[in-house]
Amino acid sequence: MLRDGTWFPRRGTLTVTVGESIDTPALREREGLADEWQLALRLRDLSREQVLRHCGEPDTGQEG
Repeated sequence: MLRDGTWFPRRGTLTVTVGESIDTPALREREGLADEWQLALRLRDLSREQVLRHCGEPDTGQEG
């Protein structure tokens, strides 16, 4: 793992959490997303929610 501000790798503990899969066809139908771009944005948002739920860090991308 890399510590903040350094490129020297060190041993560390890593936890991997596998979330629920996102069923794209069902998502498209459920939310009425006919446009590919809108579907891609929704997938991005759902994926981000999954990561934020488990990473233990704040969502700095939504500040402003």
